Amino acid sequence: YSFGNKINKHLDYEVVLSVEKAGLCIAPAVNTYRIYPNPKPIFTAQPVLQACDSVVFELKVNDPAGISEYTWSFDPERPSNDNETGIKDDNFYIAYARPAYGEAPVEYTVHLSAKNFYGCEGEWTEKITVDPVVMHDPVLELISTVDNECRPYKATFINNTIGESSKIEYVLYIEKVETGARFQVDPEAIEGNIKDEFSYTFQESGNFKVYLEGSVAQENSACMRPLSKPVAINVKKDPNANFTVFPAEDCGSLTAVIAKTALDSEYNTWLIKDAHSGEVLYNSGRVLAATDPFHEYTFENTTDETKQYTIQLTAENSAGCAASDSMVVTVHPKPKAHFNVVAD
Repeated sequence: YSFGNKINKHLDYEVVLSVEKAGLCIAPAVNTYRIYPNPKPIFTAQPVLQACDSVVFELKVNDPAGISEYTWSFDPERPSNDNETGIKDDNFYIAYARPAYGEAPVEYTVHLSAKNFYGCEGEWTEKITVDPVVMHDPVLELISTVDNECRPYKATFINNTIGESSKIEYVLYIEKVETGARFQVDPEAIEGNIKDEFSYTFQESGNFKVYLEGSVAQENSACMRPLSKPVAINVKKDPNANFTVFPAEDCGSLTAVIAKTALDSEYNTWLIKDAHSGEVLYNSGRVLAATDPFHEYTFENTTDETKQYTIQLTAENSAGCAASDSMVVTVHPKPKAHFNVVAD
């Protein structure tokens, strides 16, 4: 006969043997059997942290009462944090590295054998699955730029990140090297698909670093990868096209003295036009700034109306970057002194 015990304490069974012979009274034989319970090392293996490159599971025995000895085994390999878990008893954490992107999920077996203080044994097995990496670290590369590197400077990039693009959210950052200030680029300012090939146009001059950030939403957490290696962008500085005009207003005739306020241009182009009709009165053409002879211009107004003229300077530096500025001068009609003499 097999005796069983499915509760958490010992059970006593009493076996009585009675023998009867005609005319005789024989006392029954009694034997007592004590059956101790087996431990019930049922445990759960729940993922509690979904990191980018690993998954952390909590191993927790449902009912550790009465269990005095735990023996854990792992197959086909031990957890990556095996040396850091401390005492492996009824509650601890294990971590497994994820397979690389594109590889198949890996199934692991966790087995627990346990003894109670009666020396009885029990065991339990759980299987856990570790999915592969969804994305690796972002990779951003520059594939083309404008020819002269002047603003507006259009740079075209390609996103070479390895991962499942449909699950990844990307953010583009630009850092101004001079100040170290970094800002997130408005998606509306990005031309193309940031998950593949895209462009961004720099409207300022200076040295910049461009970064790509990627993240994936995961159960109970999110995978936030570090920024990509920076892509250096140098947008050459525009020349200064500012100048002064004096005087800027007069009557009849105006000789304007014109002076450029900066000497950072390689070439100058001066253009003077009638502000109303657009007629070009003077065009210097592209001249070397160092030998530019243009310093004054005389405006004549022989009409009875006020005339306005536009002086425009286009400055170009050695990098081929250009900038323009303009000023307006006003020449009023010269008054005519006219009177009559009437004899009395």
